[in-house]
Amino acid sequence: MQKYTILSSMPTVINETMISILLFIGLGYLTFFSDTQFIDILPTLALFLVVAQRLGAHTTRFVSKLIAARTKLPSFRLVMEALAIEKTCADATDGMTFAGLTDELRFNSVQFTYRDGRKVLRNFDMVLPKGHIVALIGESGTGKSTIADLILRLRSPNAGAICADGRDISEFDVVSWRTHIGYISQDPFLFNTSILNNILLGKPGASQEEVECASVAAHAHDFITDLPAEYDTNVGERGAKLSGGQRQRIAIARALVRNPDICIFDEPTSALDKESGDLVRDTIQDLARAGKTVLLITHDMHTAKIASIVIDLSKSGIKPSSQPASGSSSLLDSANT
Repeated sequence: MQKYTILSSMPTVINETMISILLFIGLGYLTFFSDTQFIDILPTLALFLVVAQRLGAHTTRFVSKLIAARTKLPSFRLVMEALAIEKTCADATDGMTFAGLTDELRFNSVQFTYRDGRKVLRNFDMVLPKGHIVALIGESGTGKSTIADLILRLRSPNAGAICADGRDISEFDVVSWRTHIGYISQDPFLFNTSILNNILLGKPGASQEEVECASVAAHAHDFITDLPAEYDTNVGERGAKLSGGQRQRIAIARALVRNPDICIFDEPTSALDKESGDLVRDTIQDLARAGKTVLLITHDMHTAKIASIVIDLSKSGIKPSSQPASGSSSLLDSANT
C-alpha cells in the first residue's frame, strides 16, 4: 500500500515537472538563441499550456490506472491458484444420509494435530447423550472450539472416531449431517434484510409457522411482534438496529428453524446483559427438555451450571498455547475425560 500510494501520486508530479522544464528550456532558447520576440510567441505559448494541461490530466489518469492494475496482479494470481487447486475432500453428498441422532454422540480416542505439527487433542474421549447439556469450560486455547469444528466436520480427526449412535460421522454425507446441527456463534452475523429473511437462512423455504415456532423457542417472538413491521422489520447492517440480546435470539431462531438434533452454543452469553443471558439459558434448557443434544462452550460458570455434564479441559494439566493455530483458538496437548 505504501508503494501504491507513492507510485499513484508520481504521475502528477512528473507531468507538472516535465511541463515546467520544457517550458523553461523553450523560453530560454527563444530568449538567448533566437531573434523571435516574446510577444510573437505568446499565442503559441498559451496554446502549448492549454494542450499540456489537458494531456497531463489524461496521462496521469492512465498511468494511475496502470499502476493500480499492476498492484492487484499478485492478488489476482493468488485467486487463480486457489481456483486451480483440485478438490481433496470427498463430495459433500457422498455417503449415507444422516436421519437424526437417537442415542448419543461420542468421541472415541480422538487425536487432532495441526499442519505445523502442534498437538491439539490426544486420546480425547467425550459423550454427548441425547437430551442432555454438555458444557465445555476452560481457559482460552484449551480445545473447546476445535471440538465444535470436529463435530461440524470443518476439520477431521487424525486418529480415533466421532460416532453418532455408534456409526462414524465420516460415513454420512456432509449435507445431511450438518442439516441436523444448529450452530450459534459468539458474534452472530445478521444480514441487512428483514428478520424473516435472516431466520429463513437456516432453512430456506420454511413456512411462517415454522419461523414463528423457532422464534418462540428462542424467546424472540415477543419482541419481534412488538416491532412496527414485526417479522418484516429490517435489522440494518450486521443487525445494527437491534440490541445484542435481540441479535443473539434471532441467530438462535435461525439455527432452530431447521429443528436440529444437535445444538452447539459457542459463548452464547458472553456479551449479553443479565436479562438477555437468562433468556438464552432458558432456551438452552428448553432444548434439552425437548430431547436435543446441546454442546455448550462457555467461560461463564453461571451459564455452565445449567449443564448436566461439565468438562473442564483446563484440568488436563497442559497449559494452553499462547499462539493458537491459525483459524482456531483451540490448542490442547492432552485431554482425557
